[in-house]
Amino acid sequence: MELSHMVVDDVGDADSFHLQPSDNNATTFGMLIVLLPSAYTGGVLTFTHSGHSQTFGDDMSLLETSFAASYLSTAITSAPITSGRRAALVYRLFYRGVEDEPLQSAEAAFRALGQSTTQEVQRLGLELDASLCSLSFANLSLFKMGLVNALLAAGNFDIGLATLAAYEKGQVQAFKPHPACNIPDAVGRGLIGRPLDGFLYLPPPNFGAFDCPLCAIVFWPKRHRVGIVDIVQVLDFVMLRLERGDDDDDGYLGISDSGELLLGAVPYFVLHGPSLAKPKGHLSKNER
Repeated sequence: MELSHMVVDDVGDADSFHLQPSDNNATTFGMLIVLLPSAYTGGVLTFTHSGHSQTFGDDMSLLETSFAASYLSTAITSAPITSGRRAALVYRLFYRGVEDEPLQSAEAAFRALGQSTTQEVQRLGLELDASLCSLSFANLSLFKMGLVNALLAAGNFDIGLATLAAYEKGQVQAFKPHPACNIPDAVGRGLIGRPLDGFLYLPPPNFGAFDCPLCAIVFWPKRHRVGIVDIVQVLDFVMLRLERGDDDDDGYLGISDSGELLLGAVPYFVLHGPSLAKPKGHLSKNER
């Protein structure tokens, strides 16, 4: 923990709690606000994280020091000071002496998740603030970029940013793939109109208290590209390989391993049974 700065807010001031730049930016995970005993009115702080809000500083004492800690991904807003002055200390919370261990652990966990054959959930999301619905990776917080980097390091996930039809069933309305994932255009097009199966830190979508975000980081194991595009075509592709007796081709939707292609098709049969009612079709070479 290190002191970022001291805040002295006067009448009309509202938002002075942003962390100052530091050499520890890369390992910062949160902040601590210490409200020093001072006489003022107004200035109530609201902490919002994962759709839940809590106020702080609405019942101040001149004899006690109040404090609150939050994750870096928490949105903190302050009502204006209406009289007096508010004094506070803002501390940076960061990891020290851990080197790359947190990322390596997350990488291993996501790699195992991407290789699992028992997970029913395919497409997952992490809620983004509505202000980030411009779909720019450059605007993500350190916390959310940490998730993106861990998924990229795992090597077996597709990742992108999406806007969602929050007032319907959360279907994807627009999608921006991460450039490092090389997601085929057919997958991006096939994702439009499909809902996500779940969100980190939120109730299940079929739960009564679920409130769908307007935009999110979306990710799924690469093998599930198959279900997003067309199950029939991947089965045709694998059968053609079996008939030829080799896999001397460019793969299907960027996936070369036949086992991964078939595993990507399995969830369809779990949901819809053993028959395929869909007529056969074929992707063009550019879509494969």
